[in-house]
Amino acid sequence: MKINTELTGARVYIRDYRPADLDFAAGMWLDGENGRYLSDPARDYVDEAFQKALDTLQDSETGCYLTVCLNGTGERVGTCCLFPDECREGYDIGYCVHKSRWGQGLAGEAVGLLVDEGILYKRRGIGMFVSKGAREKILSKRKAAFAENHVAPLLAEARSLGIPKEELLIMIGERTV
Repeated sequence: MKINTELTGARVYIRDYRPADLDFAAGMWLDGENGRYLSDPARDYVDEAFQKALDTLQDSETGCYLTVCLNGTGERVGTCCLFPDECREGYDIGYCVHKSRWGQGLAGEAVGLLVDEGILYKRRGIGMFVSKGAREKILSKRKAAFAENHVAPLLAEARSLGIPKEELLIMIGERTV
């Protein structure tokens, strides 16, 4: 699942995880010091199934994997993810900041962006939780972005070529899988 947009704060922005992020992310998650607070195995214990999961994070239909980058430079500084809990009744959140960036408040800023977006919510004294409907909010934003970035230009081009609505619908129907 992707957010298909950037969430931008004062110092960082969050974007969808990309395959090019794997070395950075796995380097953090599997590092003995950086990863000691995570449930991921140490690098020496990564098996074939876990490696396959790492290699396909960007294709996840159920989890949402994100990369945190510095504004201006695009330098990767951390990751966030939302993934189904063990009971498949809700979502868990995970986040990690590279140890070279610890103590700078970047994790708090990144999580704050997810709160501002309505994906997470805080319960004072208890912690952070994934909002009910977070998946639907993400999908709704993606649909709106799709309409703006793909459908609107398609319709504009069809108008400029004089393609009537009925013919356009037939063209689309012929290409439907």
